[in-house]
Amino acid sequence: MICVSAKVNPLSGDNYPSNNEVMTCYNIVNSYDPNIKEVYPIDVAPYYNDWLTYTIHFQNTGNAPAFNIKLTDTLDTELDLNTFQVTDYSHANNTTLNGRVMTVNFSNIQLPDSSSDPEGSIGFIQYRLKPKSTWARPYKIKNTAYIYFDFNAPIVTNTTLNSILDIATSVAEEKESIASVYPNPTNGLFTIELSTKEKQNLQLFDMAGNVVLSQAIENGKATIDANYLAAGIYNISIKGNDSVSNKNW
Repeated sequence: MICVSAKVNPLSGDNYPSNNEVMTCYNIVNSYDPNIKEVYPIDVAPYYNDWLTYTIHFQNTGNAPAFNIKLTDTLDTELDLNTFQVTDYSHANNTTLNGRVMTVNFSNIQLPDSSSDPEGSIGFIQYRLKPKSTWARPYKIKNTAYIYFDFNAPIVTNTTLNSILDIATSVAEEKESIASVYPNPTNGLFTIELSTKEKQNLQLFDMAGNVVLSQAIENGKATIDANYLAAGIYNISIKGNDSVSNKNW
């Protein structure tokens, strides 16, 4: 696995400095097969409704130029086709969506073979979609691409998988009543009351699955100041030693 971190340092007027640094980790894949499909992010928090970005990489490993290359991908039923966008590509192409089948035609691409031009033999297309609001655990969003070089049989890529993180357990479902949040809705200042005095850890997720607030709860009660957050719906996760409680706020 390789991790990349980024940090910004605003000059002034930053209302939310805790989101100025982010780290993203990627699995390292075997470079033996250059025809692969990637997705980011892979694992997301419950209620995630932001982008899933897919990249299909291809390379002409034959012994002559490829004149026409076609990619096909049947998009998962839990992806919202109305959000489909092509975001980047290596060569001019024509991309269509017929039902759930995405087709990308690189006509007259004349992609060199890898033995004569290793760098020139590589191409890609990147696109993104958002999941449907109906997506729920344990269903995993799956996608596989097929790559056709001229009249050859298709090369089948790996299958990408997207999962919803399990931050709610069966114990949590039984103990949903351990937390009381008020007022709800609120103007930014709210109180958490628990039925236990044990120390708990609160995390507040936005609808994109990002952690926007973290705070410990001592002695069963805490007042949370979230005035800096934009108006909207957030998911509260309260974690203790043996339970996880989740609420919308």
